[in-house]
Amino acid sequence: MLRKETTFLKVSEKEVTNETAALIGELSTFGEKNGNHLKFKEAGLSGDFRKLSAETKIKPEIIKGVSEKNVELLHDIVEVFMSFVTAPIFTDDFGMDHAPRQDWEKRVGLRNGDDCLSPAAKKYYHSNRLGFNRCFSVVKLMADVTHMILDPEWHACFQKLEEKIPLEFLEKDENNNFKYDGLEDPEKIKVVEKLSTVVRDEIFLLKV
Repeated sequence: MLRKETTFLKVSEKEVTNETAALIGELSTFGEKNGNHLKFKEAGLSGDFRKLSAETKIKPEIIKGVSEKNVELLHDIVEVFMSFVTAPIFTDDFGMDHAPRQDWEKRVGLRNGDDCLSPAAKKYYHSNRLGFNRCFSVVKLMADVTHMILDPEWHACFQKLEEKIPLEFLEKDENNNFKYDGLEDPEKIKVVEKLSTVVRDEIFLLKV
C-alpha cells in the first residue's frame, strides 16, 4: 500500500493504473532509501488516453497539401506529445540545486547502466515533466507543427494554441536564462500543468 502522505500530493488511486502505482512505489522507496524523497504531484494521463490516441489518426483535412515527409514528422511529433502528457510530475529534495541532483543520480546509478532500479522505473524517473529540456522540446515542436500546417484556418487554430504556451518558456531574465529555470518547484508545477493542458489540446486538435 502506497503511503499517500509521502508519495502523492494530488494523484488519486483511481487515476493511477496498477503498473504506474508500482513504478511510483519503487521510485519512492528507492529515493527514501538513498536520502532523496521523491514527491509525486501527477502520474500523467492514463494508458487509456494513449490507447485512444493510438486508435485515431491525424485529421485528413489538417494534412491537406502537407508533404509526405512532413506528415511522417507530424506522426512522430504526436508521439513526443503523448510521451509528455503521460509522464509524471514529481519533485525531490534538491529543488533548484541541479548540480547536487546530478551528483546524487551518478552516485546511486541513475546516470549509468547500473541495475539500481527496474528499467521501467528508471525510464519513468527520467521522464519527469518538470525537466526544462522536456518542456522546451514540446514548445519547439508546437511551433514546428504550426509551420507545417498549410490550410489557413487550421494554421490559425494551431497558432492560437501556441499563444497559450506559458511565457516562462519563452521569456528570459536579465541573465539571459529562461524564466522557468528561476522558478521554485511549486511555481514550476503550475507552469508545467498549464503547458500540459496546451499539449493535450494540441493532440486533440490533431487527431480524429
